Amino acid sequence: MDKILIIDEDYSIIFSKGLIANSLLKTGISFLEARDIAEEIQSDLLKMNIQEISKEEMDKKISKILADKKGAQYAENFLVFKKITKLEQPIIILISGTTGIGKSTVALSLAHRLDFRSMIGTDSIREIMRKVLSNDLIPELHQSSYEAGKFSKHYRSSRFNSTILGYSEQVKIVIVGVEALIKRALYEGTNMIIEGVHLSPEFLSYDILKHPNIVFVMLNLSNEKQHKNRFSLRAYHVSMRSPINKYYENFEQIRIIQEYLKEQAKIVGVPIIENINRDDTVKKLTEIVTKRIKKIVEAKNMNINH
Repeated sequence: MDKILIIDEDYSIIFSKGLIANSLLKTGISFLEARDIAEEIQSDLLKMNIQEISKEEMDKKISKILADKKGAQYAENFLVFKKITKLEQPIIILISGTTGIGKSTVALSLAHRLDFRSMIGTDSIREIMRKVLSNDLIPELHQSSYEAGKFSKHYRSSRFNSTILGYSEQVKIVIVGVEALIKRALYEGTNMIIEGVHLSPEFLSYDILKHPNIVFVMLNLSNEKQHKNRFSLRAYHVSMRSPINKYYENFEQIRIIQEYLKEQAKIVGVPIIENINRDDTVKKLTEIVTKRIKKIVEAKNMNINH
């Protein structure tokens, strides 16, 4: 098959259905739809015997096919992501929720869809901080988020729920590392997804919560039976550090943290997404991210269609 060259101002690349399909996923369409559109574009170019095409013309062609097949909104979404790339404005996505709610799975799928290369869990940040801060100094840091209350120095002297107290003490420490990571990503212009139970709206700074380039969402699962079943699925598919019985024994504490996070999310206006189906959740997240990018582009007085 003849190669088709896509030419930009500074570089040229060989046409690839895979690359085109990946760029289309950001608009919110399905993997199958993205593949079919990429194949149609390739077929059209070959029929017209086109061996070279400018990137601008290629983008117009993609946008037109998207508008014809899916509607103007999807075509606009495609152009929006092109604009944010030119602006060199990073997008930081924060995904919170209690243990076993599906944060990591959703984050991985979203990273693939949006082509984000950097993703980290707050548990990894906690592991690093544990190396620096001893168990004697901060015992809460050396336990699971849902067990930290049992080891808190303030456990007996507090009138507050011990689960939330221990969790909060842990978050206060981990959030320092989280915010440092966010600020560095913003400074370096790096797109990033951070997921984890330590992303508590109560402890994130106002500047982070209100930053236009930071998208914060809270995952929820109202059905307790479905939530419990996720631990069984996790145990079946991956090797877990903690025995599954540990999650079951602490399920009440895990749910307490979830209710607390939901209440905090409502206070500051963080969207709460019911994570029943991963694909549906990722689609909703993509829509939220796209809307935010549109606002950034509009704030820069850029015409989306040009």
